[in-house]
Amino acid sequence: MDSLEDSVAAYQEREFQQGLLVSALDELTERKRKIFVTRRMNEEKATLGKQGQLFQISPERVPQIEHSVFAKIQKIVMKEHQRVTNSVFKNKKLFTGFILPKKLRLIPN
Repeated sequence: MDSLEDSVAAYQEREFQQGLLVSALDELTERKRKIFVTRRMNEEKATLGKQGQLFQISPERVPQIEHSVFAKIQKIVMKEHQRVTNSVFKNKKLFTGFILPKKLRLIPN
């Protein structure tokens, strides 16, 4: 059974990751965001044909956009992860003093 500290750390990590994803999605155009969300994040994925009709693009173009968005999100998330990691090590605070954005904090530092 996980300790309370492990559970809190796992919750904070999930919240942090969700925050990174939301931030990355905010940097996309509305069309690209909708294509990505409907293809990667919905339980029922929209068909290429339906998305092509909805966005007035060819069905072949949908996965191209989806993949470019995924690559951009990965880049944004990795850049932010590196920034946080550098900040944590620079401040010599390893996970016990991990600093999260205020809206994600559960336990005061």
